Amino acid sequence: MAAEAAGIHDGDLSLEPSAGTGMLAVFAGLAGASLALNEYAELRVQILRQVFETRAVTQFNAATIHDRLPASIVPSVAVMNPPFSASPKVEGRYKAATINHIRSALQRLAPGGRFVTITGESFSSTSDWREAFEDMQRICRVCSRQ
Repeated sequence: MAAEAAGIHDGDLSLEPSAGTGMLAVFAGLAGASLALNEYAELRVQILRQVFETRAVTQFNAATIHDRLPASIVPSVAVMNPPFSASPKVEGRYKAATINHIRSALQRLAPGGRFVTITGESFSSTSDWREAFEDMQRICRVCSRQ
């Protein structure tokens, strides 16, 4: 559903900043997109390298993906399922994890790029996150579906 909502097609460069085991990337690949995969956890990086038969998997904290990726990686689309309340080297719940991941991925998108994210129910424009959604509206058009 996320790949379909993003309108991924042949010729796209699809970024998955928190790729996990690649379940979202599979659908981007099936749609004909080239893949830019990033995953922080070493075991999942190894899985991605085997599943997608590539060594080209970056291993950054996705909350800083825009600052870390090579300048040559400018995706036309990004699909992600960010951590809802966790961040590397932060103990306990980290409430801002979702918005930090989203902001960084949005910054990395090509002009006119498309972005789809799967988030927790509490991350909505009618919750404590209203101000974050208003900030995002300054750089993109936000559509919310439940």
